[in-house]
Amino acid sequence: MLRTPRLLAAAALACAAPAAFGSFSYAFFFGHPPEITLMRDAFWDSNTGEMLLTSAEDQVGAMWQESPQRVSPGFLSTFEFRIRQGPAQIDGDGFAFVLQNGFGGPPAIGFGGSGMGYQNIAASLAVEFDTFGCCGEPQTPHVAVHSRGMEANSPSNDAALGVAALGPLGVNILDERPHTGQIQYTGPANGNPGHMEVYIDAVLVLTIPDLDLTDIDGDDITDQGDMYTGFTAATGLADSTHAVTAWSLESDVTGCIEPHAYLSGSGHGGFDSPYQASVQFIGTYPMTFVWSKDGVPLVNGGRIEGQGTDRLYIADITPDDQGLYELLATNACGNQTIPFPLFIGPTCDPDFTCDGNADQDDVACIINVIAGNPGCECQDPDFNRDGNVDQDDVAALINVVAGGNCP
Repeated sequence: MLRTPRLLAAAALACAAPAAFGSFSYAFFFGHPPEITLMRDAFWDSNTGEMLLTSAEDQVGAMWQESPQRVSPGFLSTFEFRIRQGPAQIDGDGFAFVLQNGFGGPPAIGFGGSGMGYQNIAASLAVEFDTFGCCGEPQTPHVAVHSRGMEANSPSNDAALGVAALGPLGVNILDERPHTGQIQYTGPANGNPGHMEVYIDAVLVLTIPDLDLTDIDGDDITDQGDMYTGFTAATGLADSTHAVTAWSLESDVTGCIEPHAYLSGSGHGGFDSPYQASVQFIGTYPMTFVWSKDGVPLVNGGRIEGQGTDRLYIADITPDDQGLYELLATNACGNQTIPFPLFIGPTCDPDFTCDGNADQDDVACIINVIAGNPGCECQDPDFNRDGNVDQDDVAALINVVAGGNCP
């Protein structure tokens, strides 16, 4: 059926200025930033507004921020990613957030397949999101941190500093939906050891409790505290699309950073369509997220998903779903609330005969029904919903068939 909402779609996208918060922040919806170097099979997809690291089988791709970042004191890397199956419907091989020394510049790319684009990059640390089980690896999908100090990095188990399977944690990164990853490193200070935490959709999935980027197997893998940052990915027989849609990095972090939104968006397609809203925050984790409607917290279940995360999904929206939605993000040092007003204009279906077209046949049909000759219609002849079946319904239908708004 044809469905003509008065407000066919609503969408909002905002990007906060990165100068006050974050060493950099990118929303790739707006284009390919000149500061991002792409390698091999990686490219910016203008149709989807995504950085695609891989998009077919037997590929390897990488993207790097061109300037090294001060990471040894601490950093926060927050990114939105999405993994989609290709025609082969084989998930893999995976992608990684990578820190690397660079030896003079950011261009670096490693082996494909299970190497996920980071294997063989020396003086590096990779946080891998592995989706293809192979060769005695831990259960997939899993997250792991790999480094061999100054030596060439490897996805092998003996290079893993820590690993966590995602299934037992209830985290599914293979559902083809967007997800938020957050990697947080705190360097050693005041006699306390350094450590790293990895979060997916606000769930802590992996902790490396004793980590020092300046002393991995006795090696300082930084360049006087600085490293290049980026992402790599690869496919072999698998053909997953590994996409990054937004990325921020706060470097030289030595304390708590309160939540600050740098990207928000929402949209729907009218009644009976899904409503989605999401916010990307810069800030120290753990961070809690509470969605509310008109001041009342939402509850997961039925048509509602996403409470407790930074993205909300409501299936098959109805007039009762209209109202003011808000997301409250809170961490140890502050909070921020982002509003999302939801208004859904009325919808109507001008295809009165249900033949797949909205045309003069529909107008002729409603005239016949009003004249007392029913049988051609497939819906309520009270087209303008005023409680009467009369010439006003004919006029309303003619207006919509001609491209006007629903009554």
